[in-house]
Amino acid sequence: MAEAPSAAILTAFGSNGRPSSSRGAPQWHLRRLGARTLVDWSLETLLHAGCEPVVVVVPPELKEKAAEVCRLYSSVELVAGGTSGLSSVRRALQIVSSPSVVVHDVTRPFVTHDLIGKVTDALQSSDGAICAVPLDETLKLTHSDRVESTVDRTGWWRAQTPEAWDCGVLQQAHERARSEGGAVRDNAQLVAKYGGTISVIAGARANIKISSGADFMLAEAMAHSGVISPTTGPGH
Repeated sequence: MAEAPSAAILTAFGSNGRPSSSRGAPQWHLRRLGARTLVDWSLETLLHAGCEPVVVVVPPELKEKAAEVCRLYSSVELVAGGTSGLSSVRRALQIVSSPSVVVHDVTRPFVTHDLIGKVTDALQSSDGAICAVPLDETLKLTHSDRVESTVDRTGWWRAQTPEAWDCGVLQQAHERARSEGGAVRDNAQLVAKYGGTISVIAGARANIKISSGADFMLAEAMAHSGVISPTTGPGH
């Protein structure tokens, strides 16, 4: 395994670029899953993997509450997020000085040391790496509530985090995007837009994202099953 990066960004903003609190949804990142908050689950895994410092990006109105959760950890810094997921990552990058950085969404508490290692290893041959799982659902193209066709899902993947990036490449892409404008959804799209190379690493089905009450109920069942720990994930 390649040496773990010396920094990570843990964001409370999802891949859709909007903070959870702006959608009127529960503040998942500060909710308890078992004996720990979602922030604890991801923080412990990132730190255990050798990532430090870990920059935790939270909505400005929750920075004080997040500080209470993070105060027990060394090598953790808090940053108030921006108006979108990408602007929040850009703010965090301003205090990152390591050659490479892991970016992770706090709403995926079951991230594993193994996944972090695989995406960082991929930086030996790419500017960045994401983990993803192949689509296995049947997709239908519709119009006005009518099915028009079945979509060929060959080559389609569902992106997850963690991601790993050459820090200089990611910082440069963010700066160019800020000056040029344009609609971009995530880091991978941003880096690819400016010619960066990105590897795809097989993710994990257990690396679920919590974005609804039903998701949280599933996560609770997984956490209480005894086969998942906050540092190693499922199966250890």
